[in-house]
Amino acid sequence: MKRFLGTLVRVFEVRPGGTHIAIVVYGTNAQVALTLKEFVSSRLTVSDLRKRIDSLPRQIGLRFIDKALRVTEREVFTKAGGVRNNVPKVC
Repeated sequence: MKRFLGTLVRVFEVRPGGTHIAIVVYGTNAQVALTLKEFVSSRLTVSDLRKRIDSLPRQIGLRFIDKALRVTEREVFTKAGGVRNNVPKVC
């Protein structure tokens, strides 16, 4: 999965002036690992982002994607989460 995320970062040209991403990790519980605005506001480089992806902990337990989607809706796709009003949302 981490290799796949690294490929997405490259293919979608994730960068402050381009594509923004958020990461929600989930298992029995779900939590935001990277907000949409964090990549821009902290001035992370793509290399930093890849290191961040590599350091994500493996989630244990069952896979409750419903919890991940709820967390995404409540914490990512919000103004506080860094959503840009003039850009289409992809989930």
